Amino acid sequence: MNAFGNFFAILQIVNQLFPLLKQMIDVVESAFPQGGNGAAKLEMVKQNLQNAYATISGASIAFEQVWSVLKPQIDSIVALTKTITAAKNQVVGMSSTTPNKTV
Repeated sequence: MNAFGNFFAILQIVNQLFPLLKQMIDVVESAFPQGGNGAAKLEMVKQNLQNAYATISGASIAFEQVWSVLKPQIDSIVALTKTITAAKNQVVGMSSTTPNKTV
């Protein structure tokens, strides 16, 4: 397969896996909610994906090629999730300290 074919094959795999990434991240975060374990959690997601990928017979693309595209996506999902959670917590914190005004 040429480089262009590899690109499309990787893109197709990543697009098929993308909906599962958030779900996998959420499962790992729920199981291990402690902060500061990001590298271990990422490794757990990677191992789960790698184990599943290994069951594909005749895969023409090595898992590491797919992982090199998935990892930045996972990093983005985690960062966005943290940003949204922090914003929600800030709004909740603000609403609980804002006095109710009666007119």
